[in-house]
Amino acid sequence: MEEYKKIKIALVDDHAGIRKTIAGYLAEMDLEVSIDAESGEELLKKLAIATDRPDVCLIDYSMPRMMGDELAAKLREAYPSIKLAAMTGNMDTTCLIKMIKNGCDSFFIKSSNPLEWHRGIVALLNKGHYYTEWMEQSLLQLIRIGGLP
Repeated sequence: MEEYKKIKIALVDDHAGIRKTIAGYLAEMDLEVSIDAESGEELLKKLAIATDRPDVCLIDYSMPRMMGDELAAKLREAYPSIKLAAMTGNMDTTCLIKMIKNGCDSFFIKSSNPLEWHRGIVALLNKGHYYTEWMEQSLLQLIRIGGLP
């Protein structure tokens, strides 16, 4: 019989309240926040000494000192086995494109339903990506109008 392995998450957001809320959603879905960080710098330090690395990293886009796309690029290079997912408070296609270009394979709006978070994280691990309907529509629209850089 295969042993159950809880999915481990690294969560980085400069707002403690947001981290607490999202960590609560994830805990309800039996997902474990194994690393909690308020900045990209803090996350990189914690990952460097971690003995048990997370399966997924949820990265806020807008943070002081190091934006989410810069952090994603560093994580993709240093820890290619960790799946990366962007998160933001608004539906911004510029942010979406920057995060995808720098290694994120999924994108969550922070106000998403907890079931969406769970579905997306599981799909990210199983399929290597997860695209919400908004993400698909935004990318298709950008392709159609030639708006992709």
